[in-house]
Amino acid sequence: MGKFVKINNFVLPILSGAIFILSGCKPKDAGDGNSKMTDVVGQEEVVEAKVSPVTGMRELPATSLAFCLDKLSVTWGELQDYFKLNGIFAKAALGPEVPGEFLLNGLDEVQQKKAKKSLKVLLRSQILLKKAKEDMGEVTDEERKAFGERWELTHKDRSFAEYLSQFPEKTKHRLQLNRGEMYLLLKYTDKLLENVEVPAGILAEQKQKARQMHSAFAIQEAQRKKDFEQLARRPEINTDEGFAALAKEFSEGVDADKGGVLDELLTRNELSEMNFDQPFTTQLGETSPLIETPTGFRFIRVLEVVAPEQKGGEERLKIAQIFLPKYELDGVPTEDEVEIMVTNYFKEKALSEKLEEFLEQSHFECPLFPELRQEWPTKKKLPENGADEGGTAASANPS
Repeated sequence: MGKFVKINNFVLPILSGAIFILSGCKPKDAGDGNSKMTDVVGQEEVVEAKVSPVTGMRELPATSLAFCLDKLSVTWGELQDYFKLNGIFAKAALGPEVPGEFLLNGLDEVQQKKAKKSLKVLLRSQILLKKAKEDMGEVTDEERKAFGERWELTHKDRSFAEYLSQFPEKTKHRLQLNRGEMYLLLKYTDKLLENVEVPAGILAEQKQKARQMHSAFAIQEAQRKKDFEQLARRPEINTDEGFAALAKEFSEGVDADKGGVLDELLTRNELSEMNFDQPFTTQLGETSPLIETPTGFRFIRVLEVVAPEQKGGEERLKIAQIFLPKYELDGVPTEDEVEIMVTNYFKEKALSEKLEEFLEQSHFECPLFPELRQEWPTKKKLPENGADEGGTAASANPS
Protein backbone atom coordinates (compact mmCIF):
# COMPACT_ATOMS: atom_id res chain seq x y z
CA MET A 1 0.00 0.00 0.00
CA GLY A 2 1.39 3.36 -0.97
CA LYS A 3 2.22 6.06 1.50
CA PHE A 4 0.49 9.43 1.61
CA VAL A 5 3.30 11.94 1.41
CA LYS A 6 3.54 14.04 4.54
CA ILE A 7 4.29 17.75 4.51
CA ASN A 8 5.60 19.32 7.67
CA ASN A 9 2.48 20.35 9.59
CA PHE A 10 3.73 23.54 11.21
CA VAL A 11 1.50 26.29 9.87
CA LEU A 12 3.27 29.13 11.67
CA PRO A 13 4.69 30.83 8.63
CA ILE A 14 5.75 27.58 6.97
CA LEU A 15 9.33 28.20 7.99
CA SER A 16 9.53 24.43 8.33
CA GLY A 17 10.69 24.15 4.77
CA ALA A 18 8.88 26.93 3.00
CA ILE A 19 11.67 29.47 3.50
CA PHE A 20 13.70 27.12 1.38
CA ILE A 21 11.30 27.36 -1.57
CA LEU A 22 12.42 30.21 -3.78
CA SER A 23 11.86 30.77 -7.48
CA GLY A 24 14.33 32.86 -9.42
CA CYS A 25 14.95 34.42 -12.81
CA LYS A 26 17.60 33.99 -15.48
CA PRO A 27 21.13 35.09 -14.60
CA LYS A 28 22.74 38.04 -16.21
CA ASP A 29 25.78 35.98 -17.13
CA ALA A 30 25.28 32.24 -17.46
CA GLY A 31 28.94 31.43 -18.13
CA ASP A 32 30.38 28.10 -17.06
CA GLY A 33 33.04 29.73 -14.90
CA ASN A 34 35.90 28.71 -17.19
CA SER A 35 37.22 31.20 -19.70
CA LYS A 36 40.09 30.67 -22.13
CA MET A 37 41.82 33.13 -24.46
CA THR A 38 44.77 32.83 -26.80
CA ASP A 39 47.94 34.91 -26.98
CA VAL A 40 48.16 35.23 -30.74
CA VAL A 41 51.75 36.47 -30.72
CA GLY A 42 53.22 33.67 -28.67
CA GLN A 43 50.62 31.08 -29.73
CA GLU A 44 50.31 30.12 -26.05
CA GLU A 45 47.05 29.46 -24.27
CA VAL A 46 46.40 31.58 -21.20
CA VAL A 47 43.79 30.44 -18.69
CA GLU A 48 42.06 32.97 -16.48
CA ALA A 49 42.21 32.39 -12.73
CA LYS A 50 38.62 31.19 -12.52
CA VAL A 51 37.47 27.95 -11.00
CA SER A 52 34.26 26.24 -12.00
CA PRO A 53 32.35 24.53 -9.17
CA VAL A 54 31.98 21.60 -11.55
CA THR A 55 35.71 20.93 -11.58
CA GLY A 56 36.52 22.00 -8.03
CA MET A 57 37.28 24.90 -5.75
CA ARG A 58 40.91 24.09 -5.07
CA GLU A 59 42.31 27.39 -6.34
CA LEU A 60 39.54 29.67 -5.09
CA PRO A 61 41.06 32.30 -2.72
CA ALA A 62 39.29 33.00 0.54
CA THR A 63 38.93 36.64 -0.54
CA SER A 64 36.99 35.75 -3.70
CA LEU A 65 33.37 36.90 -3.85
CA ALA A 66 31.01 34.00 -3.17
CA PHE A 67 27.79 35.97 -3.66
CA CYS A 68 26.23 39.38 -3.22
CA LEU A 69 22.60 40.15 -2.51
CA ASP A 70 21.93 43.88 -2.77
CA LYS A 71 24.24 45.38 -0.11
CA LEU A 72 25.21 42.01 1.38
CA SER A 73 28.57 40.82 -0.03
CA VAL A 74 30.11 37.58 1.21
CA THR A 75 33.53 36.14 0.41
CA TRP A 76 34.29 32.45 -0.08
CA GLY A 77 36.31 32.39 3.13
CA GLU A 78 33.50 33.98 5.11
CA LEU A 79 30.97 31.59 3.61
CA GLN A 80 33.15 28.62 4.52
CA ASP A 81 33.30 29.83 8.11
CA TYR A 82 29.51 29.99 8.14
CA PHE A 83 29.25 26.48 6.69
CA LYS A 84 31.65 25.08 9.27
CA LEU A 85 29.89 26.84 12.13
CA ASN A 86 26.59 25.26 11.10
CA GLY A 87 27.99 21.78 10.54
CA ILE A 88 27.66 21.88 6.75
CA PHE A 89 31.19 20.54 6.33
CA ALA A 90 32.37 17.94 8.80
CA LYS A 91 35.91 17.84 10.09
CA ALA A 92 38.20 15.57 8.11
CA ALA A 93 41.65 14.32 9.05
CA LEU A 94 44.00 15.38 6.25
CA GLY A 95 46.96 13.42 7.53
CA PRO A 96 48.98 12.68 10.67
CA GLU A 97 50.37 16.22 10.82
CA VAL A 98 47.02 18.04 10.51
CA PRO A 99 44.36 15.82 12.11
CA GLY A 100 40.88 17.21 12.37
CA GLU A 101 41.43 20.29 10.25
CA PHE A 102 38.71 21.57 8.00
CA LEU A 103 39.11 21.09 4.29
CA LEU A 104 39.04 24.75 3.28
CA ASN A 105 39.63 24.20 -0.41
CA GLY A 106 39.45 21.30 -2.80
CA LEU A 107 35.81 20.43 -2.13
CA ASP A 108 34.75 17.22 -3.80
CA GLU A 109 31.54 16.85 -5.82
CA VAL A 110 29.42 15.76 -2.86
CA GLN A 111 30.63 18.68 -0.74
CA GLN A 112 29.96 21.10 -3.57
CA LYS A 113 26.36 19.91 -3.87
CA LYS A 114 25.93 20.30 -0.14
CA ALA A 115 27.44 23.77 -0.28
CA LYS A 116 25.12 24.82 -3.09
CA LYS A 117 22.04 23.52 -1.28
CA SER A 118 23.04 25.27 1.93
CA LEU A 119 23.75 28.49 0.05
CA LYS A 120 20.23 28.45 -1.39
CA VAL A 121 18.81 28.10 2.11
CA LEU A 122 20.94 30.98 3.34
CA LEU A 123 20.03 33.29 0.45
CA ARG A 124 16.32 32.65 0.79
CA SER A 125 16.30 33.41 4.50
CA GLN A 126 18.36 36.56 3.87
CA ILE A 127 15.90 37.78 1.23
CA LEU A 128 12.96 37.30 3.59
CA LEU A 129 14.83 38.85 6.49
CA LYS A 130 15.65 41.97 4.45
CA LYS A 131 11.96 42.42 3.60
CA ALA A 132 10.87 41.70 7.16
CA LYS A 133 13.18 44.37 8.56
CA GLU A 134 11.81 46.86 6.03
CA ASP A 135 8.13 46.10 6.55
CA MET A 136 7.61 44.82 10.11
CA GLY A 137 7.74 46.26 13.59
CA GLU A 138 9.08 44.48 16.65
CA VAL A 139 7.67 41.16 17.77
CA THR A 140 5.73 41.44 21.04
CA ASP A 141 5.93 39.02 23.95
CA GLU A 142 2.33 37.98 23.25
CA GLU A 143 3.22 37.13 19.65
CA ARG A 144 6.23 35.08 20.76
CA LYS A 145 4.02 33.14 23.15
CA ALA A 146 1.45 32.53 20.41
CA PHE A 147 4.12 31.13 18.07
CA GLY A 148 5.17 28.66 20.75
CA GLU A 149 1.60 27.55 21.43
CA ARG A 150 0.94 26.94 17.75
CA TRP A 151 4.14 24.93 17.42
CA GLU A 152 3.26 22.66 20.34
CA LEU A 153 -0.12 21.87 18.77
CA THR A 154 1.46 20.46 15.62
CA HIS A 155 4.84 19.11 16.74
CA LYS A 156 4.62 16.20 19.15
CA ASP A 157 8.21 15.04 18.80
CA ARG A 158 10.03 18.34 19.23
CA SER A 159 9.41 21.26 21.56
CA PHE A 160 9.40 24.87 20.46
CA ALA A 161 12.22 25.57 22.91
CA GLU A 162 14.35 22.92 21.20
CA TYR A 163 13.60 24.45 17.81
CA LEU A 164 14.55 27.93 19.00
CA SER A 165 17.80 26.65 20.50
CA GLN A 166 19.21 26.78 16.95
CA PHE A 167 18.95 30.56 17.05
CA PRO A 168 21.09 32.18 19.77
CA GLU A 169 20.41 35.61 21.21
CA LYS A 170 23.88 36.66 20.05
CA THR A 171 25.37 35.00 16.96
CA LYS A 172 28.99 34.13 16.19
CA HIS A 173 28.68 34.96 12.48
CA ARG A 174 26.88 37.78 10.71
CA LEU A 175 25.07 35.34 8.41
CA GLN A 176 23.52 33.43 11.29
CA LEU A 177 19.96 34.20 12.30
CA ASN A 178 19.61 35.30 15.89
CA ARG A 179 16.58 34.67 18.08
CA GLY A 180 15.01 38.05 17.41
CA GLU A 181 15.42 37.69 13.63
CA MET A 182 13.84 34.26 13.76
CA TYR A 183 10.76 35.64 15.50
CA LEU A 184 10.65 38.49 13.01
CA LEU A 185 10.61 35.98 10.13
CA LEU A 186 7.79 34.07 11.80
CA LYS A 187 5.75 37.24 12.11
CA TYR A 188 6.54 38.41 8.59
CA THR A 189 5.67 35.15 6.85
CA ASP A 190 2.44 35.02 8.85
CA LYS A 191 1.58 38.40 7.34
CA LEU A 192 2.52 37.29 3.81
CA LEU A 193 0.34 34.20 4.03
CA GLU A 194 -2.64 35.42 6.06
CA ASN A 195 -4.98 35.60 3.05
CA VAL A 196 -4.02 32.34 1.33
CA GLU A 197 -7.12 30.33 0.41
CA VAL A 198 -7.35 26.55 0.06
CA PRO A 199 -9.63 25.27 -2.73
CA ALA A 200 -12.44 23.33 -1.04
CA GLY A 201 -12.58 20.73 -3.81
CA ILE A 202 -8.92 19.79 -3.49
CA LEU A 203 -9.16 19.58 0.30
CA ALA A 204 -12.24 17.32 0.08
CA GLU A 205 -10.51 15.08 -2.46
CA GLN A 206 -7.42 14.64 -0.31
CA LYS A 207 -9.51 13.89 2.77
CA GLN A 208 -11.46 11.27 0.84
CA LYS A 209 -8.24 9.58 -0.25
CA ALA A 210 -7.08 9.40 3.36
CA ARG A 211 -10.44 7.96 4.48
CA GLN A 212 -10.31 5.32 1.77
CA MET A 213 -6.80 4.25 2.72
CA HIS A 214 -7.63 4.03 6.41
CA SER A 215 -10.75 2.02 5.61
CA ALA A 216 -8.90 -0.38 3.29
CA PHE A 217 -6.19 -0.85 5.89
CA ALA A 218 -8.72 -1.59 8.66
CA ILE A 219 -10.40 -4.22 6.49
CA GLN A 220 -7.06 -5.82 5.66
CA GLU A 221 -5.98 -5.97 9.31
CA ALA A 222 -9.33 -7.40 10.41
CA GLN A 223 -8.92 -10.19 7.85
CA ARG A 224 -5.36 -10.90 9.05
CA LYS A 225 -6.66 -11.31 12.61
CA LYS A 226 -9.49 -13.56 11.48
CA ASP A 227 -7.11 -15.79 9.53
CA PHE A 228 -4.75 -15.98 12.51
CA GLU A 229 -7.58 -16.94 14.85
CA GLN A 230 -8.26 -19.98 12.68
CA LEU A 231 -5.01 -21.56 13.91
CA ALA A 232 -6.70 -22.22 17.26
CA ARG A 233 -8.99 -24.74 15.53
CA ARG A 234 -6.16 -26.80 14.14
CA PRO A 235 -5.48 -29.88 16.32
CA GLU A 236 -1.71 -29.79 15.81
CA ILE A 237 -1.46 -26.51 17.71
CA ASN A 238 -1.93 -28.57 20.89
CA THR A 239 1.21 -30.68 20.41
CA ASP A 240 4.83 -29.57 20.69
CA GLU A 241 5.70 -30.84 17.22
CA GLY A 242 2.57 -29.45 15.61
CA PHE A 243 2.97 -26.06 17.29
CA ALA A 244 6.58 -25.85 16.05
CA ALA A 245 5.48 -26.63 12.50
CA LEU A 246 2.76 -23.94 12.62
CA ALA A 247 5.24 -21.43 14.03
CA LYS A 248 7.64 -22.05 11.17
CA GLU A 249 4.82 -21.59 8.65
CA PHE A 250 2.79 -18.74 10.11
CA SER A 251 4.75 -16.87 12.78
CA GLU A 252 6.36 -13.53 11.92
CA GLY A 253 8.47 -13.45 15.07
CA VAL A 254 12.27 -13.57 15.00
CA ASP A 255 12.10 -17.05 16.54
CA ALA A 256 9.90 -18.54 13.81
CA ASP A 257 12.72 -20.58 12.24
CA LYS A 258 13.27 -22.30 15.59
CA GLY A 259 9.64 -23.39 15.83
CA GLY A 260 8.81 -20.28 17.84
CA VAL A 261 10.98 -21.35 20.80
CA LEU A 262 12.35 -18.43 22.82
CA ASP A 263 16.00 -18.59 23.86
CA GLU A 264 15.41 -17.39 27.41
CA LEU A 265 13.29 -18.78 30.25
CA LEU A 266 10.54 -16.48 31.51
CA THR A 267 8.52 -16.31 34.71
CA ARG A 268 4.75 -15.90 34.61
CA ASN A 269 5.14 -12.31 35.77
CA GLU A 270 7.52 -11.61 32.90
CA LEU A 271 5.10 -13.19 30.45
CA SER A 272 2.33 -11.06 31.90
CA GLU A 273 4.43 -7.94 31.34
CA MET A 274 5.24 -9.06 27.79
CA ASN A 275 1.51 -9.31 27.14
CA PHE A 276 0.74 -5.86 28.57
CA ASP A 277 -0.19 -7.06 32.07
CA GLN A 278 -2.56 -9.82 31.00
CA PRO A 279 -2.30 -12.74 33.48
CA PHE A 280 -0.56 -15.79 32.02
CA THR A 281 -2.15 -18.99 33.41
CA THR A 282 -1.36 -21.53 30.67
CA GLN A 283 0.08 -24.74 32.14
CA LEU A 284 2.72 -27.22 31.02
CA GLY A 285 1.74 -28.96 27.78
CA GLU A 286 -0.99 -26.42 27.05
CA THR A 287 -1.38 -23.79 24.33
CA SER A 288 -2.85 -20.43 25.32
CA PRO A 289 -5.93 -18.91 23.75
CA LEU A 290 -5.27 -16.07 21.31
CA ILE A 291 -3.53 -13.23 23.14
CA GLU A 292 -4.02 -9.75 21.67
CA THR A 293 -1.85 -6.77 22.64
CA PRO A 294 -1.40 -3.29 21.13
CA THR A 295 1.54 -4.63 19.12
CA GLY A 296 0.26 -7.95 17.83
CA PHE A 297 -1.36 -11.34 18.32
CA ARG A 298 0.22 -14.52 19.68
CA PHE A 299 -0.35 -18.07 20.79
CA ILE A 300 2.00 -19.32 23.50
CA ARG A 301 2.75 -22.96 24.31
CA VAL A 302 4.45 -24.03 27.56
CA LEU A 303 7.11 -26.60 26.68
CA GLU A 304 8.87 -27.02 30.02
CA VAL A 305 8.73 -25.83 33.62
CA VAL A 306 12.08 -25.10 35.30
CA ALA A 307 12.52 -24.80 39.04
CA PRO A 308 13.29 -21.37 40.55
CA GLU A 309 16.92 -20.27 40.55
CA GLN A 310 16.66 -19.41 44.22
CA LYS A 311 14.56 -20.75 47.04
CA GLY A 312 11.27 -18.96 47.20
CA GLY A 313 11.69 -17.61 43.67
CA GLU A 314 9.34 -18.02 40.72
CA GLU A 315 9.38 -21.01 38.46
CA ARG A 316 10.54 -20.34 34.94
CA LEU A 317 8.92 -21.48 31.72
CA LYS A 318 10.35 -22.57 28.42
CA ILE A 319 7.86 -21.43 25.81
CA ALA A 320 7.25 -21.23 22.09
CA GLN A 321 5.09 -18.66 20.36
CA ILE A 322 3.32 -18.03 17.09
CA PHE A 323 3.39 -14.26 16.64
CA LEU A 324 1.61 -11.95 14.21
CA PRO A 325 2.51 -8.25 14.52
CA LYS A 326 0.01 -5.46 14.07
CA TYR A 327 0.94 -3.15 11.23
CA GLU A 328 0.73 0.61 11.23
CA LEU A 329 -0.54 2.61 8.28
CA ASP A 330 2.74 4.45 7.99
CA GLY A 331 2.58 7.90 6.47
CA VAL A 332 -1.18 8.10 5.99
CA PRO A 333 -2.56 11.12 7.87
CA THR A 334 -5.86 11.62 9.60
CA GLU A 335 -8.38 14.02 8.08
CA ASP A 336 -7.26 16.75 10.48
CA GLU A 337 -3.65 16.19 9.41
CA VAL A 338 -4.73 16.29 5.76
CA GLU A 339 -6.23 19.74 6.29
CA ILE A 340 -2.98 20.98 7.80
CA MET A 341 -0.92 19.42 5.01
CA VAL A 342 -3.00 20.82 2.16
CA THR A 343 -3.12 24.24 3.81
CA ASN A 344 0.65 24.18 4.17
CA TYR A 345 1.05 23.22 0.52
CA PHE A 346 -0.86 26.28 -0.68
CA LYS A 347 0.92 28.51 1.82
CA GLU A 348 4.29 27.21 0.63
CA LYS A 349 3.25 27.76 -2.98
CA ALA A 350 2.24 31.34 -2.19
CA LEU A 351 5.49 31.98 -0.34
CA SER A 352 7.47 30.61 -3.27
CA GLU A 353 5.76 33.11 -5.55
CA LYS A 354 6.50 35.94 -3.11
CA LEU A 355 10.15 34.96 -2.92
CA GLU A 356 10.35 34.96 -6.70
CA GLU A 357 8.90 38.45 -6.73
CA PHE A 358 11.41 39.62 -4.10
CA LEU A 359 14.32 38.14 -6.04
CA GLU A 360 13.24 39.99 -9.18
CA GLN A 361 13.50 43.20 -7.18
CA SER A 362 16.97 42.40 -5.83
CA HIS A 363 20.46 42.64 -7.26
CA PHE A 364 22.01 39.20 -7.02
CA GLU A 365 25.33 37.79 -8.20
CA CYS A 366 26.89 34.44 -7.39
CA PRO A 367 30.37 33.89 -8.89
CA LEU A 368 30.74 30.79 -6.73
CA PHE A 369 27.84 29.05 -8.49
CA PRO A 370 27.04 31.05 -11.65
CA GLU A 371 24.20 28.66 -12.56
CA LEU A 372 22.51 28.95 -9.17
CA ARG A 373 19.92 31.50 -10.16
CA GLN A 374 18.79 29.36 -13.09
CA GLU A 375 18.16 26.43 -10.80
CA TRP A 376 15.96 28.24 -8.31
CA PRO A 377 12.54 28.18 -10.04
CA THR A 378 10.53 25.48 -8.29
CA LYS A 379 7.26 24.07 -9.53
CA LYS A 380 5.51 22.66 -6.50
CA LYS A 381 3.06 19.79 -6.86
CA LEU A 382 0.31 18.77 -4.53
CA PRO A 383 1.48 15.62 -2.72
CA GLU A 384 -0.05 12.42 -4.04
CA ASN A 385 -0.63 9.09 -2.34
CA GLY A 386 2.25 6.70 -2.76
CA ALA A 387 4.93 9.01 -4.15
CA ASP A 388 7.08 11.85 -2.96
CA GLU A 389 7.16 14.46 -5.69
CA GLY A 390 9.65 16.63 -3.90
CA GLY A 391 6.94 18.57 -2.12
CA THR A 392 7.82 17.34 1.32
CA ALA A 393 8.85 20.23 3.48
CA ALA A 394 12.37 20.41 4.76
CA SER A 395 13.21 20.51 8.43
CA ALA A 396 12.56 23.76 10.21
CA ASN A 397 15.92 25.48 10.06
CA PRO A 398 16.05 28.62 7.95
CA SER A 399 19.70 29.20 8.83
